[in-house]
Amino acid sequence: MLSGIGPKKHLQDLNIEMIADLPVGDNLHDHPRVYGVHFLTNATFDKKNPDLESLSEYFVKGTGPLTRSEYSTTLFQSSFVNQTDWPDIQMGFMQSSPAANRGSGKATGIRDDIWDQFYKPYTNRSQFSVSVILLRPKSRGTLRL
Repeated sequence: MLSGIGPKKHLQDLNIEMIADLPVGDNLHDHPRVYGVHFLTNATFDKKNPDLESLSEYFVKGTGPLTRSEYSTTLFQSSFVNQTDWPDIQMGFMQSSPAANRGSGKATGIRDDIWDQFYKPYTNRSQFSVSVILLRPKSRGTLRL
């Protein structure tokens, strides 16, 4: 909005020159995700850490294994019997968990002391996780300067 693109009245109230009157910051909503269902398995997953070739392919060409979703399988489901054509829940299955490495734990916001106590003992083991995502939250918000 500092650029001058946003709701006209809000920009005028802040003495910002308007370039375009658009609803910037309106209808703000998130898709909250819950982690926490993690499994260890004796199966071996064919999952390698990114190598230089994969990194190069991604940054130079925008292709390769690093362009895929973190989920190996995804399920879209409606929690309402009468709205089966409009899912509101997504479940994602990943061949990893916060225990995979410290970076995974940091990315999901797990504190160091919690990660060390609960996840560190399971590093370097085959594992998978399930996360649940709310696709259509009822809450909406507005962001203003």
